[in-house]
Amino acid sequence: MACDEHDHPEDGLTIDRLAAPELFCLTCLRLWVEECLERQRPGTDWRDGFAQAGIPSSSVHAFEMFMTIVSKTALRPIDVRQSACQCMSQDEARFLGMIAAVQAGCFPMFQNLLGEWVPVTAIRAATMPISMLAGALDACSLRLPPMAKSVKAETFQTNMLARMDRGSQQIH
Repeated sequence: MACDEHDHPEDGLTIDRLAAPELFCLTCLRLWVEECLERQRPGTDWRDGFAQAGIPSSSVHAFEMFMTIVSKTALRPIDVRQSACQCMSQDEARFLGMIAAVQAGCFPMFQNLLGEWVPVTAIRAATMPISMLAGALDACSLRLPPMAKSVKAETFQTNMLARMDRGSQQIH
């Protein structure tokens, strides 16, 4: 499903099948990016969603810290769509997968997912804020499905194997 207002490749990911916790996290991500790019529509503030969901303000700061670490250390451009877009990028699905992995206590999966975006030192710095955020979401009954339904596991297995090969080639 392509979006009228965007020119992006067809990747088959749409937001119509997301559970409420996934949609909440995706919307916050998109609104945070729009705010940073000064494209925010009047009356849309991602912080309002946190407040309405009863998520503590410390989690707002954790989300901001995580996103700041990612935005300042990204190894490549990260594809985040506009808030009205009905399609979801692989990077947005990756973000949902990160939160789901941390909520499930699967930190190696989180590290693998985030490692596609940032260097190892940034992964270490981002672990505490994403843990705080995931715990607060969980405490407010916003638990993401394991590996977020939208994430294609085989994509991440392939990426992990490619990164392992890349590392072994650098050692030899």
